[in-house]
Amino acid sequence: MRATTWLDAVPSLTTPDLRLVQRTSRRLLDRLAQDRPLLSRLVHEIPNDSERLAASTSRSC
Repeated sequence: MRATTWLDAVPSLTTPDLRLVQRTSRRLLDRLAQDRPLLSRLVHEIPNDSERLAASTSRSC
């Protein structure tokens, strides 16, 4: 079961407003850079989270 974190409050990046996507992405990346334990946990949990695993494999180029 996935823990609830501040990431749950991050808005969707599917908006056509590229400036909003850029600002949101920058804040998200800055926050993840400051929370290395969370970033590590999120990466290591992907193989055990079928939803995120499917999303990560469907978006790869």
